[in-house]
Amino acid sequence: MKCQLLLKTLFTQIKVGHWWVSALLWMSLATPSQASVILRIAIERGVNQVTVGSSTTALVKDSTGHTLGQLPAMSSFYASSVPGGVALDKWQSGLFWIEPTGKGFVYIGEHWYRGRTLVVPTEKGLTAVNWVDDQEYLYSVVGGEMDTEWPAEALKAQAVAARTFAFYELIPPNKEGLFTFGKISGCLS
Repeated sequence: MKCQLLLKTLFTQIKVGHWWVSALLWMSLATPSQASVILRIAIERGVNQVTVGSSTTALVKDSTGHTLGQLPAMSSFYASSVPGGVALDKWQSGLFWIEPTGKGFVYIGEHWYRGRTLVVPTEKGLTAVNWVDDQEYLYSVVGGEMDTEWPAEALKAQAVAARTFAFYELIPPNKEGLFTFGKISGCLS
């Protein structure tokens, strides 16, 4: 309310000859800021154990966000399904987050991914989900599917196609609600 009153006062003080100032101000207020969208890609589903790791030191967190410890860089560990949750190295919890420090990558199964990893038990075993920002996802997908020597317009077209697919898959969510979509053969995220 106070903001509206302030804006009304400001606009009444702008003279008619400076209409472009008010138009510019309205456009800047009406233009939405670019928000990132977190994509959740199921990399491994329904497995008894999954190999995980990080290119940098990674924080291991439980479901409450409490840091349990760290995984050393460039080391792989087995996350296993146990009664009541997941076991990872010396920890046991209902689920685990693996968050690399800095701009590190996570290792899931046999591949490297940007973002962070959620390892959670399901009815069929463990599911490892890569949580990644949409822009980071596009860097990986376009870089993994196309040669950098290709024309810039082809790279842009691939980015548009990948973004369209990812956003199309956001609605409706899968039945489990754990991930946006599953790993697509030949695609890295």
